[in-house]
Formats: sequence, C-alpha cells, structure tokens
Amino acid sequence: MRLAFDAYEEAQRINGRKDTRHAIEHIEVIHPDDIPCFLELGVIASMQPKHLAAAEKSMYAARIGKGREQYTFTLHSLQKAGATLAIGSNFPVVPLKGNIE
Repeated sequence: MRLAFDAYEEAQRINGRKDTRHAIEHIEVIHPDDIPCFLELGVIASMQPKHLAAAEKSMYAARIGKGREQYTFTLHSLQKAGATLAIGSNFPVVPLKGNIE
C-alpha cells in the first residue's frame, strides 16, 4: 500500500491532481496509518466483498500473523475516513453465485 501511495503522491507532485482516479485494487489487509491516505491523495479503495465472505480469519492469521489479522477487510474504517470505495465482484475470476473454491 505504502509503495502505491508513494508512487501516486509523486505522480501528483509532477503532474498535478487533475482527474487522475488512482486506485488500489484487492484491498484485504491495510495498516490503520494508511487509511487516511485514500482521502488525502484521492485514491480509490477497491475491495471485493466475495473474498471477505469466503475468507476464513484463520487463513489470514496463518499468513500474516495474529497481530495483523485485525487489519483485514477494514471496509467500515475506510468508509468512516471518507475514502471513495469501489466494490466489485471480481468476475470472471470469482463466480457470481455459488461457492468460491
């Protein structure tokens, strides 16, 4: 996330804000310190709720550690911070109905 924010910030410094519509896709884990950057830089936060519905918390804990598990799928925190959200299905990678396998 921070690398993407740094890149977008540099692009905006060089080119101005204009109508850039920068976005970060597949936000599943984000540190709380990075949440305000979406509003500050005008970056769109793109999430796929189907991933949230299919994900087991234990899977994240095993991969990123128990301490960072609390930073998964912070949709409400992003919304409260004023981030622009894009919610997608991730179709055709993820089916529109049925189980994710």
